[in-house]
Amino acid sequence: MANDDLKIFRHESLITVPYHQLIHVTELSFSLQGPFNSQRRSESPNPTPERWSIKSRISTSRIAGMAACVLMLLSGLGLETVCSGDELSQLIIPAYGNPCCGSGQDLWAAMTDIARPGILDVILNPNSGPGNGNIGFNYINREGSEGPLIDLFAAGATLYGYVHTRWGSRDLSFVLSEIDRYLTPDFYRTDQALVGGIFLDEVSNDLANLNYYQAIKTHLISKNEQLRITGNPGTSALFDSSNGAAGFHPNDFVESFDKLVTYESFGHLYHQTFTTPAWVTRYPAERFAHIVHSADRSTMMQITQLADERNIGAVYITDDLLPNPYDRLPNYWSDLLTAVIPPVKIDELSEAIRNESTNHNYDLNQDRVVDAKDRTHWITHVAKSVYGDSNLDGIFNSADLIFVFQTGQYEDTIPLNAQWATGDWNGDGDFSSADFIVAFQAGTYQTSVRSVPEPHHALVVDWLIFAFAALRSGKLRLSLKAEKATSAIHRRFLLDAN
Repeated sequence: MANDDLKIFRHESLITVPYHQLIHVTELSFSLQGPFNSQRRSESPNPTPERWSIKSRISTSRIAGMAACVLMLLSGLGLETVCSGDELSQLIIPAYGNPCCGSGQDLWAAMTDIARPGILDVILNPNSGPGNGNIGFNYINREGSEGPLIDLFAAGATLYGYVHTRWGSRDLSFVLSEIDRYLTPDFYRTDQALVGGIFLDEVSNDLANLNYYQAIKTHLISKNEQLRITGNPGTSALFDSSNGAAGFHPNDFVESFDKLVTYESFGHLYHQTFTTPAWVTRYPAERFAHIVHSADRSTMMQITQLADERNIGAVYITDDLLPNPYDRLPNYWSDLLTAVIPPVKIDELSEAIRNESTNHNYDLNQDRVVDAKDRTHWITHVAKSVYGDSNLDGIFNSADLIFVFQTGQYEDTIPLNAQWATGDWNGDGDFSSADFIVAFQAGTYQTSVRSVPEPHHALVVDWLIFAFAALRSGKLRLSLKAEKATSAIHRRFLLDAN
């Protein structure tokens, strides 16, 4: 990495630490001025920096952090600013290995194996962009009927077409024409492998060039409002060569993209050179990603922890080396998955079962079928919980009933709007009497005294169904609030138990 790739910035930043502490940092640091692109390398136009040093002052306080969260809640400010529950939970993989053979084939097979909706973004880069012709037969066969790209798309990965912008100096018409190629089904010879967005590489971090990227986003939205745009400046350090004349601020920069790669470089520099500017903490972690190469296993584990603390939602970390560090799997692939990819969530699993998914990532009990048995496995073995336990504290009790009554989703007119936390305990997407039957038949409801005895389950379920049906039909003229209704039910359980 050349010396002219470094630039010094002084700033104050507020680093997001989930829930329990705030870290206020004032430091002098340097950030990498521009990402490495394995298939394209161009000299950064930014000036050579002066000598640098790092001096930091860090103070932490759980009490102060919690107090700040409470004050922001009381004042009506969004908790996502510093009290967000966002966390590292996604991989963003530059898939620059040839899927036909060798290490590239292993890379593509491994991505397909772990893919499921929402956890994997894959950057498609056939030839430093889409190239001149249609996509090669190494991605999709001549007939457009099969191939690694079709398999990856079917598994649930989100595909991003690679387009470079040469720091905002590349002819905009060329950029837009390459984007349009990715959006054309003829490019793939099929409609079974379309991109969900565009990955812009070599993004300028000069606010004076932001009009260029806003024009690209406007063009993309005009094609399809659902398409997403990821920008890769490779750094979180922004500057403004117009000295304010352009009229843009860091927030404008973030809003010009759906996701920003704010670090792309060597693993050993990650903890030394990256700092989190204040504007990053105003957004959810899913808006930011880091791509790290040349990192050994120990460094990878440190990076996943640091990225989580730095409000980063997606990463790719590899021990692959220059000149192309993205053409094979990292040797610690399984460890990376364990550190980053979250377990399957119950509502995600329920949707997969309803859709009759064949994705093996949802086959939790490994019987080669995705069905209701996998939900039971999730509840008992993954969550270590029981049916009816809406808040997943391991107990089905009145607290769970209070919450589901308050959501107002019981037998409403909106299909598939319920989740586990709001009463969908049988996984059909709705909250109805069927969910009470599933929950109480399991025999795990607990009162403050002891569990409800088995003989009373049918009585309790019938009582609940009758009460709700009567309330909905107007036969019982009651105006009890959810809390009072639940307290009454709870008292009935106590009487039954005694």
